[in-house]
Amino acid sequence: MTAELACFEERCRARYPITEVIYNCPRCGALLEAVYGKPAQPAEELKTLWRARRTSNAPLDQSGVWRYREFLPFLDSYDAVVTVAAVLALIAYGSTIRHWRPKHLITVVALIAVLCAFGFVLNKSMKWADQRIGPRLFQLEEKGPS
Repeated sequence: MTAELACFEERCRARYPITEVIYNCPRCGALLEAVYGKPAQPAEELKTLWRARRTSNAPLDQSGVWRYREFLPFLDSYDAVVTVAAVLALIAYGSTIRHWRPKHLITVVALIAVLCAFGFVLNKSMKWADQRIGPRLFQLEEKGPS
């Protein structure tokens, strides 16, 4: 499946490579959205795969975003992907009782605050994605394999 950036403005709809780091259309200034081609797998196969990942213990499969990585087709490798669970594991491993210092508490509290803010923003963006992508997925499901 291919992905690209498309201008949100109906009169413009200019397209740019997904790898470009731009947020507004250079032609008209409107916001850009990610536009995806038709997935390679049928809708029923994708649903089965995503359900199976919900019960997987792999950190990438447990992620609310990376579980649906077929719709993020612009990464060649998932080796560099970092999940919240991996960050928390690093904190737990790096903060053993033997090495504990008061400054660690400040770091942990700051990180928890950042993660809470990230979670809030992620929740808002996931609701937006659910409203924007959900109906399209539903259309694919209804249409069935072609």
